Amino acid sequence: MDVLYWLLLLLIPFLLLFFLRKGTPRLYAIRQVIRMFRKSNAVDPGTAKFQDELGFKPDKYQGNQFISLLFGGLGLREEETKRDALQYLMKADVVLPTPDGRLYLSETKLKTSGLFRE
Repeated sequence: MDVLYWLLLLLIPFLLLFFLRKGTPRLYAIRQVIRMFRKSNAVDPGTAKFQDELGFKPDKYQGNQFISLLFGGLGLREEETKRDALQYLMKADVVLPTPDGRLYLSETKLKTSGLFRE
């Protein structure tokens, strides 16, 4: 009984940390994407930039789950997370497109969105 007690005592905090930390990579990626826009000064329609100018790499392995799993630890997942964060910000109307396909960060919408303060 003592072994079970100690096992649970050690296992429960580990599981709590694991599940609480699950949202952290997404928030980190959202902050990275916002920094990419600010660093490139793409904060209004006149200074909007294309995705490759902002630093987003093209998705070479889109739809190939085997390659994604195989090379996931080599930076592929980080790029996927950034693209997912970009899509999330576009759905929240924080990142807006121009008619010619360039993107810019709307600082006013970011402040009113309540995502987070940076």
